Amino acid sequence: MNYRVESKTPERKVLEFQQLRSDRARPSNRVQEPQFRGMAEPIESKPSPPKKGRKFALAFIGAAALALAGIPLLRTMSHSTEVARNFEQTQQAHNQAVQQNRAVQQEYLRLQDPEYLAEIARRDYYYAKPGEIIFDLGDADSQADTDLFQNKSVTDPAVDDDGSE
Repeated sequence: MNYRVESKTPERKVLEFQQLRSDRARPSNRVQEPQFRGMAEPIESKPSPPKKGRKFALAFIGAAALALAGIPLLRTMSHSTEVARNFEQTQQAHNQAVQQNRAVQQEYLRLQDPEYLAEIARRDYYYAKPGEIIFDLGDADSQADTDLFQNKSVTDPAVDDDGSE
């Protein structure tokens, strides 16, 4: 229930004063109504009829709120997929680096062995033991050696396939 506080204006005060004077001058048999001086009196409220565009306005405001909330959500989702992609690439690079590191560590441990060092020196740098003679027969994996052992004709490298030099 709503209440309204009455305030007295100067004209209203004058009217009340004149009313009181006239009431005192003549006796009356009527029952006086209680006067509310500065007190709140109840106001009856009537329900307002529903407005036509209220549902449309609420739907529009709801859609706008969802759109405003959805924009940061979409940005966050795209950012998270980009971060996941970068993480996978970084993880692959890390795994390759770990494998390379293991290979280098194994090579380092092998290089600590004197027998392996002697084998590398003899193979790559043609070092020989005292009294030993080294014969270089070329690379055993060369294509010419493979063709020779398979009874294929070996062509002169200076001559092209068509027979011209």
